[in-house]
Amino acid sequence: ADPETSHVMVCGMGGSAIAADFVAGFVRDHCRVPVLVNKRYDLPACVDQRSIAVLSSYSGNTEETLEAWERAGRAGARRIALSSAGELLRRAESNGLETVVLPSGWPSPRACLGYSLVLQLFILLKLGLIDDFFIEILETTVQQLSGSREEIESAASHLADLLQHQRIVLYAPDHLEPACLRFRQQLN
Repeated sequence: ADPETSHVMVCGMGGSAIAADFVAGFVRDHCRVPVLVNKRYDLPACVDQRSIAVLSSYSGNTEETLEAWERAGRAGARRIALSSAGELLRRAESNGLETVVLPSGWPSPRACLGYSLVLQLFILLKLGLIDDFFIEILETTVQQLSGSREEIESAASHLADLLQHQRIVLYAPDHLEPACLRFRQQLN
């Protein structure tokens, strides 16, 4: 990691940004610099030449993310494009900047959450900002989930039946807020 790096700013909207929320919470106690999430056209004043800006747009054509791409460039930030296609990748490639390509063909950015989350973790690892602590956690999680698919689907179906026509209120500590947001989105 560059000792001058002050923070990582992940910019995206909707489903392309929820992975950043998960990552920021997950690496909070492991990352050498803060990981911040920006879901707006503009950027905070702290973005400058010591910043790493990860611009995330599944389609590569999200207006807000493309604007953040331009602003991060004007601020002198190191930019990394995370996308499956589109204008964002074209701009990064035409300027010789770093790209991380998501698999294409998913129906929505939310359906690609796992890929985006894992790739963001690997970006932080490759930048030297975190250690590989998460790899074993991911491998164990995948193993547990793949071995329990039918049980999980059955429990989810049962929970859906219980929650139907109920008023639902979700509470969680800060580090689980992204999980609550995602659960709310799934309920909707």
